[in-house]
Amino acid sequence: MSQESSNHLRNPSPPQRFTKARAAFFDQLERDTAQLSQVRSASVTSPSEMQLDWKTLVSDLLNYDTDLDRAVHAGTHIANFAGISQIQDLRALMRINDPFVMGVIAEPLARLQGPQALPLLFQALRCLELEGADSAHIAGMIAHVVRSQPVQSWQMLMHLLGDSNAAIRRDAVWAMSFLPTQMALPPLLGMLRDARVEVRVVATNTLKHFCTPVVIDALCGALRDWEPEVRCAAAGALGWIGNPRTMHVLAAARTDQDPLVRAFVHEALQRISAYQSQSQSQSQSQSKQARV
Repeated sequence: MSQESSNHLRNPSPPQRFTKARAAFFDQLERDTAQLSQVRSASVTSPSEMQLDWKTLVSDLLNYDTDLDRAVHAGTHIANFAGISQIQDLRALMRINDPFVMGVIAEPLARLQGPQALPLLFQALRCLELEGADSAHIAGMIAHVVRSQPVQSWQMLMHLLGDSNAAIRRDAVWAMSFLPTQMALPPLLGMLRDARVEVRVVATNTLKHFCTPVVIDALCGALRDWEPEVRCAAAGALGWIGNPRTMHVLAAARTDQDPLVRAFVHEALQRISAYQSQSQSQSQSQSKQARV
């Protein structure tokens, strides 16, 4: 991805009860096209056959702790062949909040429902993170859905930004990074005023992907937020953007009362200075080549 796929922290030691199952499932799912074609032709060949076998597939998937091979086989079939008639069952399976099951079901649900699946995809993202599992594949699905259907995704995300649950608002803010600039900026700028610090932090981090003068001004303003976490994020975002005209604002923040904020400001100033030095060196090199 050209942009960060997730702003959430991850536990490097996921529980073993589903790690092996998840790894086996994705190893099976990512086989080459020829192998998948053979699976399709050799297994479920019609909607009626899929319907007859559906209960068995779901049962095998849910019992991955007792028979991993059958669960991987079932998960691969569900991911590849589930259709519109199974949407309600897929949504119900997502609500079980089992990390392995959600990781399997997310793919067909995203394929079949697109932006309508975003709330459940966010739920899966949070579930995997809470269990300490790698959630990159769910983040990638969310990014794909938003990028491929921006208008419908914008409508869903705007709805979620009004949710009373701060975690839902936070995830919607993060997903805005995959929208076109003109669609994402107005709501993102507004979320800098959210009542919850975790939402403002993610909004600040997300805005750095849109390097416009309006964004730079907003990030400079965020350096005056009442919470040090937001001020840290603002300093980091300004350093990431690397615009020299922000150096005087960052320099003024070197006296921030919070030592961690001062550290972020110092690092941001160093990064911008390094960008300037690199840019000057490149300009001088180009000038010498032009004279030759």
